[in-house]
Amino acid sequence: MLDDRIGEWRSYVLRREAIEGMDVDELEDHLRTQVADLQEAGLDEEEAFLIAVKRLGDLDSLSREWHRNPAKAGLRGRRKR
Repeated sequence: MLDDRIGEWRSYVLRREAIEGMDVDELEDHLRTQVADLQEAGLDEEEAFLIAVKRLGDLDSLSREWHRNPAKAGLRGRRKR
């Protein structure tokens, strides 16, 4: 189920052409890490996914920040699982 939801999210992001493919891979990694952290804190998969997507922010703002300075967008350099 989570893979299906993340697949839908990826398709949406790629259709918007706001962020390039390799960057979407990194965003997905960050999203999965957030979901796992939230599940460890006791949330179910659906709640964790929705909160993690919300925490990423809206795509327009994220894209502007990402292209201006990827490190400042707060996603690069985060721990990976």
